[in-house]
Amino acid sequence: MNKMINDEQLANKYRPKTFDEVVGQEIVTESIKKLFKQNKVPKVFLFVSPPGCGKTTLGRIIGNQLQCSEFDITELDAGVFTGIDSVRELINTLNFAPIGNGINKLIIIDEFHLCSKQAFGALLKTLEELPQHVYFCLCTTDLKKIPNNIQTRCHIYKLKPVSIFQLIQFLEKIVTAEKIEIDLKFLDIIAKNANGSPRMALMLLSKCRNAKTIEEVQELSNVITETLEIKELCFKLINGQLTLIETIKYLKSFKEQELEPESIRLVIVGYIQACVFNAKNKQDLEKFILLLTGFRKPIFTDSYVDLILGFAESLY
Repeated sequence: MNKMINDEQLANKYRPKTFDEVVGQEIVTESIKKLFKQNKVPKVFLFVSPPGCGKTTLGRIIGNQLQCSEFDITELDAGVFTGIDSVRELINTLNFAPIGNGINKLIIIDEFHLCSKQAFGALLKTLEELPQHVYFCLCTTDLKKIPNNIQTRCHIYKLKPVSIFQLIQFLEKIVTAEKIEIDLKFLDIIAKNANGSPRMALMLLSKCRNAKTIEEVQELSNVITETLEIKELCFKLINGQLTLIETIKYLKSFKEQELEPESIRLVIVGYIQACVFNAKNKQDLEKFILLLTGFRKPIFTDSYVDLILGFAESLY
């Protein structure tokens, strides 16, 4: 009998806690492990990869290796906190001693390429002269948008999509550990549709765990990932730069690509949820929660009507 564990629980439960647990990035993890053994840990890491390949996870592992307490690891999303004011606020806190039991502080910035020009400028000098107890992990899917003068101050690691073979091995371990009753031949389909991402593979495994035929697995695992176009839509939505007319243009493009409305909704919900958890003040928190209300209901049809109404409710 299958355990009732959803995709978020699987993703959290099996998120790597050590370098050795990271799937498919052996060259990168071995390199970083050697730096720690030699006591030559760089002050700034820059991880580059498609979504879901382990950038933020590696950042958290580095934080643990640096003996940072949970209170001294700060995670920011540059898609939300991209402006100069947010960066200046961050910079002003760097000289403070760790507030937990740890001895160092780590700043993880996701979607780093979305920082504004002014934010990049403010960070440049800071990265050159970091306090002894402060380290940075910068994560991006688009290295070309990171200024060269910042790149030269980082240890850059490019993470590759995990191979289908490695993903299948990873899924087989999870299936055994969780006693999930699924035909093992379905794991090949799930791995192929995970686009090299262990996180996506776990989400698809959860979604397909009760499937009985290949056709079911193929349909259930044919989902979209966080494409640049959808991310751009989310970015404009949370920053108040989106009009309903422009929204319709995006949705028309998604419809022409035959993307599932429910898959789009899940990406949007995930994006706004991250904003909620990273809100810096009451005003932002209320704004993000209000945006979230329009996308709270699952979409069980191929119709885009509910998605359109969701945007209308959130925008107005």
